[in-house]
Amino acid sequence: MPVKLTIITINYNDKSGLNKTINSVLSQTFTDFEYIIIDGGSTDGSVDVLKENNGKINYWVSEPDKGIYNAMNKGILQAKGEYLQFLNSGDWLENESMLSKIFDVPKTADILYGNLNEISRDGKINLQVPLIGDRLTLANFNSNTHATIQHPASFIRRSLFDKGLYDEKYKIIADIKFFIDRIILQNCSVEYLPFVVTNFNLEGLSSKPASWAKTIEERARIFTELVPPRILKDYEIYFKVKDSPLLGHIPFLDKTTGLKNLVLRTVGGMLSIYKFIYRKA
Repeated sequence: MPVKLTIITINYNDKSGLNKTINSVLSQTFTDFEYIIIDGGSTDGSVDVLKENNGKINYWVSEPDKGIYNAMNKGILQAKGEYLQFLNSGDWLENESMLSKIFDVPKTADILYGNLNEISRDGKINLQVPLIGDRLTLANFNSNTHATIQHPASFIRRSLFDKGLYDEKYKIIADIKFFIDRIILQNCSVEYLPFVVTNFNLEGLSSKPASWAKTIEERARIFTELVPPRILKDYEIYFKVKDSPLLGHIPFLDKTTGLKNLVLRTVGGMLSIYKFIYRKA
């Protein structure tokens, strides 16, 4: 009989982080899950940790891979759960009863997603609350100013991957492409979980300043790959409107500062994408 959940952890040379994640998973009061760990051929003692927990992990492998999404795809191919969660090395669930809190109640949505705590090296916590309802839009998925769905705090129905795994040509945000395609373009169902699900270690690849430019580039590529040209043309129009001096002279915007700020934020979230796409035009 299939299990309700598969938790997939990927790791490379992060022995202490791997230990922390494994302990978080194995301490859960909920038991209807399988645990898969994909290690990228670590040489720091991570494999010893895997061997020590061999009887508690349903499947693990340690071998070179082609990046984080290649490792995740390996885990997906082994997964038997109805839902999948990607809890990378160094991340941990908020408490021991978290999975029970979520799955003791029947779920029907294709994607479940909750809040996430970003944890910096000095222990500072930055709460990330995702967008919900009609704010979960294409523009906001491509904005650098909004938190949409946080990958480690999401639970994705396994069948959504039958149409394709993570696109491995994207090294930083292939999950964003997946979410845009499934949620925005294919209109799969979602359910927001109004509490912190996961604590996220900010030492990962996507959080490093050196990856920020790459992230913007990948967002632009994803956008142009998924969005039809006539919709892209709308973004060009929005960009011109944002820079127009007329914007400050529209009466209802002048009188309603909050609405004006909303317009500017919405347009501003598109700017980095637009500038990348059209900068050579």
